[in-house]
Amino acid sequence: MRPEHAFIHPGGQWPLKVEMLEMLGAERLLYGRLGGGAFTLRIDATDVPPKHGDTVSLQVAAQHLHWFDSGSGQRVG
Repeated sequence: MRPEHAFIHPGGQWPLKVEMLEMLGAERLLYGRLGGGAFTLRIDATDVPPKHGDTVSLQVAAQHLHWFDSGSGQRVG
């Protein structure tokens, strides 16, 4: 999933542990850990951001998910 397709939702499917927040004018980038990997989330600057160390739940629409084979790296869905 891409940073602009995920959003914070209390009943979200994926927990993101927030490690850093970057303010960029009209938007904010949240950097954190999603599972075992790094992930960046883009939110609107008017949204109340989580704090460093918080864990937030992410949601994403199914059409924005991209699945890859871990062995070949090829997209499978």
